[in-house]
Amino acid sequence: MNLSKIFFLGVLFVVQISAAAVSKHAMLAHCLNKELDNMNTEHQLSPDNLEKLKRVMDKKINQMSFDKPTSPEQRKRPGAADMARKAMPDVSPERIDTMLNNLGQSSKHCANDIQSRI
Repeated sequence: MNLSKIFFLGVLFVVQISAAAVSKHAMLAHCLNKELDNMNTEHQLSPDNLEKLKRVMDKKINQMSFDKPTSPEQRKRPGAADMARKAMPDVSPERIDTMLNNLGQSSKHCANDIQSRI
């Protein structure tokens, strides 16, 4: 096999791995956004604040690495609660903490669904 074919196969492999990672991130974001919509009937965030919280969660999901352990660099990034407090200063920190705790409890099935599909 010549060098160009080996290179091409290597590029295809990297693209497939990247596509799988993007797919995992997208599936998790979709599942968590549905959970946030369901939870909002109880927590009554304004539509604007609900979208802000969804963007915060999407950003945190995109920062995650499914294949590697958490790096020291990732640990230094602000957490979802800090990002949400900054994005929604008009919402009490206690309310944000409650929502994120509830989201953590109710969304465990999201990770299980992703693992079973891929």
